[in-house]
Amino acid sequence: MSEFSESPLDQATMLCESITRFNHAVQLRNEMHMRIGKRITFIIRVGMFSMAVVAVAFLLLVLVLSSKIHIMVNAMDIMNGHFTSMADNMNKMNTVIQDMDGNVGTMPTIVSEIQRMNVAMQTLHQSVATISGNLAAMTGNVGRMGGNVARMTSDFQRMDSSVSGIGYDVNTMSQPMKVFDSFRSMMPMSW
Repeated sequence: MSEFSESPLDQATMLCESITRFNHAVQLRNEMHMRIGKRITFIIRVGMFSMAVVAVAFLLLVLVLSSKIHIMVNAMDIMNGHFTSMADNMNKMNTVIQDMDGNVGTMPTIVSEIQRMNVAMQTLHQSVATISGNLAAMTGNVGRMGGNVARMTSDFQRMDSSVSGIGYDVNTMSQPMKVFDSFRSMMPMSW
């Protein structure tokens, strides 16, 4: 018998089976699209969460930097005040030395001028003592600034390890995308 001589009942049965198989294939394809959509949604959510974590890490970095910079600026202001005081003391020393030069130039009145030089030397001694005190305070400020810089270095190292861990986590979370690429090559392109 030829294909056309089959009974209408056989043809209807074949048509129903074909429609059933086609319907089943469409359902499988829809289910696969739904699974892919859910996975992509999950990956996007994880990516957004990772970006939020990175943003918070950068915000913390900015906060740490701004708090440490304020301390350094205060230390520099204190040092600037000490430098100004040192400049004043140097001006006093210059004045005293100029006075001493004028006093040595007048030889006839050397005895009275020696007494005046003694007073000027006492002022010079006081100025040197003040400079010594200012240098000691500056040494303390530089030591504190070194401690602050060491804390900043430690904070940067912790921040660097956190950011490195985030990069590793993002790389690990992107591994499922390789699986999607293998599914994509198996799927017929319908668009």
